[in-house]
Amino acid sequence: MASRGSSGSGLLITLVIVAVLALGFFISTVFFYGHASKAQKDLEVAQQASRDFLGGQTDLPWATRWQQAAQGARQPVIAFMNSSWEEAMKRTVGDGQTMPEQFRTAVNAVPGADTAALTQVVRQQQSNISNLQRQVTDANAAATAAAADLQAEVDRVGQLQTDQTATIDSLNDEIGRYKGELDKFRSMVDDTIASNNERVSTIRRESADREASLQARIAQLEEESLRLQGQLTALRESQVDATLLPTDEYALVDGRIIGADPSQNAVFIDLGRQDRVVLGMSFEVYSNASAIRPDADGNYPPGKASVEIIRVNEGSSIARIVRESRGNPIVQGDVIANAVYDPTKVYHFVVYGNFDTDGDGISRGEEQTAIRGVITQWGGIVDEDLTGRTDFLVLGDRPILPPQPPIDAPAAIINQFIRQSRIADEYDRLFDAAVKASIPILNQNRLFTLTGIHGVR
Repeated sequence: MASRGSSGSGLLITLVIVAVLALGFFISTVFFYGHASKAQKDLEVAQQASRDFLGGQTDLPWATRWQQAAQGARQPVIAFMNSSWEEAMKRTVGDGQTMPEQFRTAVNAVPGADTAALTQVVRQQQSNISNLQRQVTDANAAATAAAADLQAEVDRVGQLQTDQTATIDSLNDEIGRYKGELDKFRSMVDDTIASNNERVSTIRRESADREASLQARIAQLEEESLRLQGQLTALRESQVDATLLPTDEYALVDGRIIGADPSQNAVFIDLGRQDRVVLGMSFEVYSNASAIRPDADGNYPPGKASVEIIRVNEGSSIARIVRESRGNPIVQGDVIANAVYDPTKVYHFVVYGNFDTDGDGISRGEEQTAIRGVITQWGGIVDEDLTGRTDFLVLGDRPILPPQPPIDAPAAIINQFIRQSRIADEYDRLFDAAVKASIPILNQNRLFTLTGIHGVR
């Protein structure tokens, strides 16, 4: 009995425990169900708030990316987005509390940001700034180079100005010296003029006295001259047939034609190597010696022909005919003449003046060389001045004297005038001296005519 009572008590206790546990489970179920219902409602409210926050969109790729980024930063998504927005605003507009509308207004104020991304605009601006910086650098380099060139040019101009100043100073010094010399020259000229005037006065007084004494002498001499002139005329008339007139030396015959060969255009003369004849020498051919006479103007007539030596033998020579008058051929017995050549003596010449040996129509002093060459080639001697042994004076054209320069003319022009004056004075001196000494004077035409060069040329 007692054992069955113990078993019933245990069962009862077990049932009580099971009942308590079931009641506890029920109460827990009710409690957790209430909490689950509340959590479900909270979830639905949160999801509705999320949909309202996202504009009704729940499947957004960027939301996932923001969530992943927030998880990586170990921050809530909203906190991560807020901190990211503040950092972006600080770096773009400088204020982390800037709102999107303010940010949009600030961005729109940036040129080009309305059509392109802000980073692209910034990169473009950076590129432009880099280009501008390069241009500025290039401009600065060009400006530096230009400044260097300008400084070099300034230095060069300064050097030129310095050189010019030195040159002007030198010229002024030279002008000062010239002025001093000119003043000295003027003083000398004035003194000379005064002295000459005094001397002229003295000479005039003496001349007047001398003239008075000479007039009487002249009258006496004129009377004596008339008497002697009459006697001379009478003597000439009585002795005309017996008088032997000497032949001028420049008209003497040098040789004769001893034969002619018209078919070969050649003649033979009686002068050869023993007579100092050389190849190339030319002669003028005349019918006789009397044809070698100057006319009233002093010009010598050309001969009937001109010949040039082409072969020299011991006692004779062969010459080719280079010019011959039509209707007046060369015949045996004609005479030949060359003013430079003489088989028995050496002639002395003086050559001066301007000549035109090249035929260009311009006479020059330098062309004296050709005249001298012909004379020396054919055996003559050229002297520098007239002496007692001079046989001929060969004068070219008189040098043309330029107008006398003013006293203040440059020194070079004055010196040139002085040189030309000296050349012209020397020309006149030689001419006067030759006339007084009765030395024959030949110009280029007369020399070429008397030597036969006209025919050769």
